[in-house]
Amino acid sequence: PGQRINRVKQVELVEGKPLPNKGACEHYKRSYRWLRFPCCQRLYPCDICHEMKCDEGEPGTWATRMVCGACSRESGYSNNACPCGMAFGKNTA
Repeated sequence: PGQRINRVKQVELVEGKPLPNKGACEHYKRSYRWLRFPCCQRLYPCDICHEMKCDEGEPGTWATRMVCGACSRESGYSNNACPCGMAFGKNTA
C-alpha cells in the first residue's frame, strides 16, 4: 500500500468564528463539525478525511473530541447541540 500524504491545511481555531464551510466536507455535506482524533491529535472534517489525509493516524480510530462548525468551540464528542445553538447528528433538520 502507498504511503498516505498529510495534506491537512492548518486552520487557526478562533472561538466565536465559523470553521471553513461551517465544518462540512465533501463526504458529509451537513456535518457542521470537525473531529479531533486521539491517534494524531489533529482535526479533520470527518473520519474519511482522516483516513485519506493523515499519515500518522490509525485507520478505524474513533474521534473523541469535536469542534463546532458555527462557533469553533471544542468539546467532547456528542450529538447534543452546541451552546451556540448548532445541532449535530440526529438533531439536525
